[in-house]
Amino acid sequence: MSNAAGGTKEKVVPLAVARANEFKIDWSAYTPPKPRRHGNAHLRRISLHELIERIDWTPFFRAWELAGKLSRHPRGQGGGRKRQKLYADARKMLEHIVREKWLTAKGVVSFWPCRRDGDDVVLFEDDTRSKEISRLYFLRQQVEKRAPRANMCLADFISPRPTGSAASR
Repeated sequence: MSNAAGGTKEKVVPLAVARANEFKIDWSAYTPPKPRRHGNAHLRRISLHELIERIDWTPFFRAWELAGKLSRHPRGQGGGRKRQKLYADARKMLEHIVREKWLTAKGVVSFWPCRRDGDDVVLFEDDTRSKEISRLYFLRQQVEKRAPRANMCLADFISPRPTGSAASR
């Protein structure tokens, strides 16, 4: 099958089929690291230069309908030259933003005891895991996969061990 953009349209499987093909991890020997504290940590001084170096440019190029990889060599064919010019212009604009101090980067990260519950991740107030404080809902890939590829979900990477037991810590 092909879609309007000329690409191949992928077959979507029912959610139950995708869940049956989840990414499997053996959690039996896993002992999670213990954070020094639970809750929020505020990041107040984040280097914009460091952030710029970590940008994933793929969505940017897709928005400009220039999908593909950024070539380190501007001699690329067709879209490669356009991508290279767009990238150079964007970097120039980012350098201007940093130089003129238009933006300040700040952030918050949070550390909470958690466990997987299906395609969700449950966050708990403390290590007793007796009081749920929030639940994060994740989507599972539903594109048909050939064995041995799994239909992944971010929750697959969180231990599903039961709450309240010493093994769940």
